[in-house]
Amino acid sequence: MNNRDKDINQRIDLLQQELEELRLAVTNRRRGRRERENDDVKVGDKVAITNNIRRDQEREGTITKYNKETRRVTVTGKRTGQKIIRDVKNVRKIQEFS
Repeated sequence: MNNRDKDINQRIDLLQQELEELRLAVTNRRRGRRERENDDVKVGDKVAITNNIRRDQEREGTITKYNKETRRVTVTGKRTGQKIIRDVKNVRKIQEFS
């Protein structure tokens, strides 16, 4: 191989190392974000829904499902039993229904 080929191979190796470092940084950032979010809710908790409530939709209910991978909760309404699916950050834990 000539010098030009060696230089190109060195550049490729350097770029691959930098790419791997960036992937690790992104993975660590995602992990940190998940730990910070609203992890104190669990199945059976009473919650209030905090975003975009449609007309005639329940505003409070009990968590019946919680998917930790997708960060989604299913809330069963306190009056009609209506099921509402929200991101965990859009529900707030409450002590009792109003």
